[in-house]
Amino acid sequence: HGTMSAGLIGGRGKNPDLLGAAPGCKFAVVKLKEANKVTLSYAGVPSEKKAVYDSVFTMSAVRYLGELAKELNMPLVIYLPLGTNTGGHDGTNELENILEAHGK
Repeated sequence: HGTMSAGLIGGRGKNPDLLGAAPGCKFAVVKLKEANKVTLSYAGVPSEKKAVYDSVFTMSAVRYLGELAKELNMPLVIYLPLGTNTGGHDGTNELENILEAHGK
């Protein structure tokens, strides 16, 4: 999944007709920590689900990337191929607020 996503974003290779959306980009990759059983239970997510991430760690990753972009004086695009059914999806939860803040 990660390799395919990276190719869609920054792909560039032998065939000049097949390019990603931003073929000259540089990647900063952050590995997210999976949510523990207590967090999953609290959120009502079955613990046998694979690759469920804690929003606190996701927010930390976003903050890190924002700080890195400022330090390097580079633009930042964050791609989070994560799905969730928690929260209102209306721009009011903490993760959405952090993403908005780094988008300014």
